[in-house]
Amino acid sequence: ETLKELGGGNLPTVVTTVAVVATVQVQEVINLITQNEENLEGKTLIVDLKTYQWVPVKLSKNPKCQVCSSS
Repeated sequence: ETLKELGGGNLPTVVTTVAVVATVQVQEVINLITQNEENLEGKTLIVDLKTYQWVPVKLSKNPKCQVCSSS
């Protein structure tokens, strides 16, 4: 069975999760526009919605990666 046959082509989502992600994205844009140093540039945000823990994790470029190592 294909995904389309199983769910009519629609993937289930939880509206609250989508709203949380959208809120973080909007706040990040505001931080970048206002040049706030507290932004997620070069980081990924790990969020545990069960415990409400937000952990920004700094990312580093892999010199062997063709995507992230290019200037």
